[in-house]
Amino acid sequence: MPNTLGVTGPQGPPGPAGPVSAVVAGTGVTIGGTASTPSVNVLYGTTAATAAQGNDARLSDMRAPTAGSAFYVQNGTTPQTANFNISGNGTVGGTLTASNVTFSDGSTQTTAASNFSVNFPDGINGTSMLIPIGTTGYTIPAGKTLYIISFYGTGGGATLSVGGNAYFSFGSGTSGFLALPMVFPSGSTLSVNTGTLNVTAIER
Repeated sequence: MPNTLGVTGPQGPPGPAGPVSAVVAGTGVTIGGTASTPSVNVLYGTTAATAAQGNDARLSDMRAPTAGSAFYVQNGTTPQTANFNISGNGTVGGTLTASNVTFSDGSTQTTAASNFSVNFPDGINGTSMLIPIGTTGYTIPAGKTLYIISFYGTGGGATLSVGGNAYFSFGSGTSGFLALPMVFPSGSTLSVNTGTLNVTAIER
């Protein structure tokens, strides 16, 4: 009888895995076990190239700067000895309180002594004045700052100019209180081209 092949049977189950040829330990791990059944273990510790465990005290202890440090600024109402320096802009929704203020030109202001406000950075303990500004002009004295808080104009089509720059025009009988004072430094000359502008101002 001739020798013939039958139909191919199903695939048998896979055999056991062969031995691992090599395991290379990276940073923070160690290799244990045997060549055929190696184990990879995390190397815990507090030095370089080690990992921190979940109960490591370094994960929950206070780190510098700590509360009370001059480099730690925190919320609250208790004064603390600290400094901060911001290069951008800021917004205060409530009240900003300061004992001393230094402006960008280097000048300083002690608020308690001078009734400082943002609108009157030189303080409001100055001389209240009614100044009639005419065509000949009014020059603010040396060392003084003028804060115009209201005005009353006589003369139609007149314009207030300071140092050759026009600020606003007014007509005869025009008056108003300014929401924010108009501030002019010492040496500035205020004048009108016609009529008179009577201003209520504080000169400090």
